[in-house]
Amino acid sequence: MNLLFLNSIETEVFGGIESWIGFVSRGLLARGHRISIAGRPGSEFIRRTVAAAPGVETLELRISGDFNPFTIGKVRRYVAERGIDVIVVNFNKDVRIGGLAAKWTGSARVVWRVGVNLTKDS
Repeated sequence: MNLLFLNSIETEVFGGIESWIGFVSRGLLARGHRISIAGRPGSEFIRRTVAAAPGVETLELRISGDFNPFTIGKVRRYVAERGIDVIVVNFNKDVRIGGLAAKWTGSARVVWRVGVNLTKDS
């Protein structure tokens, strides 16, 4: 299976979902799946995920607005060229970008990975 993990986390931020993506990517690669990650250029997400799961392919995206046609088009082309079966998204912005790209390819499915909402007392 060909999977793309799309994560629009800010460049300098790295947290739980990003760690999870590295862990899961490493396991899926070991089982023969083709794994790609998409994120902001120079991001901690891309840097650490590649280090944790050597062999992942990367797509750097200049992510701005949720409905930026250039970003969505770049993801759509990547999905079509690589035969991506599933796009795994986390943030609302990722749902919109990945969802429209998947819709326009007509083949990829989107899985929205929702984490635990942690709040802290003031």
